Amino acid sequence: MVGRAMALFAVGVALLFVGVRIMSTGLKLQAEGRVHRLLSYAGVHPCLGVLLGMVVTALIQSSSAVTVMLVSMTEAGVITFHNAFAITLGANIGTTLTGFIMALSVGELGFWSLLAGLLLIIWHRQGRSYTAGLILVG
Repeated sequence: MVGRAMALFAVGVALLFVGVRIMSTGLKLQAEGRVHRLLSYAGVHPCLGVLLGMVVTALIQSSSAVTVMLVSMTEAGVITFHNAFAITLGANIGTTLTGFIMALSVGELGFWSLLAGLLLIIWHRQGRSYTAGLILVG
């Protein structure tokens, strides 16, 4: 039983490494100048990197996914270790804040957020207002 668990663990780790390698190859092929400039700017200003990490974590709800993507981008040479470190720090802070917000009693605030988001989605079929509506509903 222990041998099988170790084998499954080894396969899982191997799949993680293969996934990171595939992702880094894709990032090398698809990295655009704007993304590179944004990530570089976030690294020049560590506070912006932390903020970027918090926002990305809030959007995808997984600091682990952010960290895996950053490892892939760093390995691909898209961003530097310094940039990745600041963004990872922000991702971890974002995860902590998300848990803190979930622990608060925000029932009434949630209703008004949902209502405002639905109204924005209904009245604006595209653009920033529509996107803000999707965020509020989410």
